[in-house]
Amino acid sequence: MRTMGVIVAAVGFISAAYHYTGGENIELMEWSEGGRPLTGLGVGVAGLLAAAAGAALSRDR
Repeated sequence: MRTMGVIVAAVGFISAAYHYTGGENIELMEWSEGGRPLTGLGVGVAGLLAAAAGAALSRDR
């Protein structure tokens, strides 16, 4: 869960960064073109939350 969270966070934040720097679309985030950069930031935060949840759950074992 941590690994997937980190990957999702990276894709979301990179998508938002590309929007601000004028880069081309990331094909994985093409569906969010209308709502970018907020959608990319939201996906990035969701990924961070998933990574944090994975870390917290694995600590109990």
